Amino acid sequence: MNEMDDHCQTAADSFMILFNLLIKMKTDVEITQYVIDEIKSALKDEVRVVYYTYTARANKSKNDA
Repeated sequence: MNEMDDHCQTAADSFMILFNLLIKMKTDVEITQYVIDEIKSALKDEVRVVYYTYTARANKSKNDA
């Protein structure tokens, strides 16, 4: 696994741990649902940024070769 894969896995693991804890601790549905939606949104953004960064690096490597 390379550094980018490690970063993706660590970010995904961290979000999933937090997400699962929030679900277990859910007392105020409205606030928790808002927080869960924010986490989902942040996770999508994180994955998108990592994907584009990784793709750009891969393409640059191909072009440099």
